[in-house]
Amino acid sequence: MKEIEKIAQMGEIKTKYPNREECKKIMEDYGTPERVIKHTETVALIAQKIAERLKDKGIKLNIPLIVSSAYLHDIARSESKHDIKGAEYLKKIGLYEVAEVIRDHTFHKITDNISEIDEIDVLCLADRMTIEDRFVGPERRMEYIINKAILKFGEDKRDELEEKAKSFVRYVHELEIFMGKKIEDLIPNNIK
Repeated sequence: MKEIEKIAQMGEIKTKYPNREECKKIMEDYGTPERVIKHTETVALIAQKIAERLKDKGIKLNIPLIVSSAYLHDIARSESKHDIKGAEYLKKIGLYEVAEVIRDHTFHKITDNISEIDEIDVLCLADRMTIEDRFVGPERRMEYIINKAILKFGEDKRDELEEKAKSFVRYVHELEIFMGKKIEDLIPNNIK
């Protein structure tokens, strides 16, 4: 049995929102590949920057929950239905709130009301602007997703995918107007 599972079964997880080092240990114990761990570290930094800016603008967000969830969101990335499998594992080790965010992190709800943004949305936004361990912004990431999806589902899905991508990019721009700053300007140069 992996070390973190033993700790969880003994009720020794002391923190509700594990920090970077604890998350890395959890992922290593699970067997998450190193390249995925690097991706999650980038997503966590982006999510934290977005959440802090939104909090400064009056949005109530649980930043420790967002950061822990961002670090652990792809713990099961190598498996099908990685969001569900990751959530199940995290519940098993006692990280219930983190598990709930991770379970839904692939389903960003685009709403006209920015004030409705929540922890899941922030994680999803950060993840959808990242390729591997680099911040690439919404346009480039959507182009990447469209090309990947067309290979999987065929050219006849292009119009639908492009419409969803435009909607996401538009949402990000509206969010940046609300925040008074471009997300790219919040992100450190070393991950761009």
